[in-house]
Amino acid sequence: MYLMKNLQRLCKYSFQLLILSFFLLSDRAGAVLQLELTQGVDKPIPISISDFSDASTHTSIAAIIRNDLNHCGRFQVTANADNRVIGQVQRIDAQHLRISFSLVNTLQNQPQNLVTQQWMIRTDQQRVLAHRISDIIYQQFLGLRGYFSTRIAYVLVNRTVKNTRYALMVADSDGYQPRSLLSSSQPIVSPAWSHDAKWLAYVSFEKVTPAVYIQALRTGNRQLVSHYHGINGAPAWSPDDHYLALALSRDQANPKIYVLNLINQQLKQITSGSGIDTEPSWSPDGRSLLFTSDRAGSPQIYQVELDSGIVHRISFVGPYNARASFAPNGQSIVMLHRQENGYTIALQDLSTGTVHVLTDSGYEQAPSFSPNGCMILYESDQAYHQGGLRTVATDGRIDLSVPTLQGDVQDPVWSPFLSP
Repeated sequence: MYLMKNLQRLCKYSFQLLILSFFLLSDRAGAVLQLELTQGVDKPIPISISDFSDASTHTSIAAIIRNDLNHCGRFQVTANADNRVIGQVQRIDAQHLRISFSLVNTLQNQPQNLVTQQWMIRTDQQRVLAHRISDIIYQQFLGLRGYFSTRIAYVLVNRTVKNTRYALMVADSDGYQPRSLLSSSQPIVSPAWSHDAKWLAYVSFEKVTPAVYIQALRTGNRQLVSHYHGINGAPAWSPDDHYLALALSRDQANPKIYVLNLINQQLKQITSGSGIDTEPSWSPDGRSLLFTSDRAGSPQIYQVELDSGIVHRISFVGPYNARASFAPNGQSIVMLHRQENGYTIALQDLSTGTVHVLTDSGYEQAPSFSPNGCMILYESDQAYHQGGLRTVATDGRIDLSVPTLQGDVQDPVWSPFLSP
């Protein structure tokens, strides 16, 4: 049963197999609502985080920062460290707070203030600010922009004897504060973030046949953008958010890659031939697309140059590679990679072609880069034969489970950086 589910969901570029997969998923108990770091780096950075001195607020900013840093695997939060986070919360009125924060290094005889900042916020913005402080600390020590203030999206499926409900969920990067953007009795698949992180594109089966919508996160307003005859699937935003790459069959037997201009609604076919082409993903410079195709007999990763239409095969290691996307720096891709033990998450270096397998349970799906390129969000079915969320570092040394609400988690995707 599980093998059949895995094969059908992982081969969902085929419309018929995609439909069947929704009826062959099994149930699982609810996910635990806590982060779980299962492995980390060899020498994490020691840091202590004191309580922000105000007992009148219900949210512990210090606890959120501890949670962020302790569970990213790069830091060791301890009571006594030379690197110290010191903060204070002052109530201005019933609705507003003043938050001050300092990052201090006490290794030298004279303590050094590495960072000092102050904000005035609404009381309901404490979690947001805590993630922002974590980002500042991460960048100070690691030299990369932190990802704690970003969000994740995924589809949550709940089944009962009488019905099945699908919800398009958006949550903080740590899995907390989940909210439903859309709920339906019909399947929702393939959510994709716009690069300004203000919109989500997705495929909905509410019209029985698949259709592509885009929906604003702030207002909930949505637009139907693709409902051609046949398959409408796998939306992917261009870097400037002016175009959507899609997998459409229209009047053909198998889907091909198209690009839809969201401004004037013009549609351009990008790939051709007799094979199945699906799962497009844009290069960071917007000049090419990755896609999955079985044109050589089994699913592999290809790249098409948009100006010339020239297609290059990218993946050669293994009998099955799919669902690829570029790292933010364009130097590598993450993909679903099949080995003897099943489906794993793998990273391929584009300059050498070397493939690094990052997971080993054989039950992984749907990889998505963090916006700083250091972590990968993915779905793991290793527990209860039902999807849960995990993240793995691109060096494979950090592995973390991410909390979700009760249900089967599918198609997770990490947001770009949010505007300050």
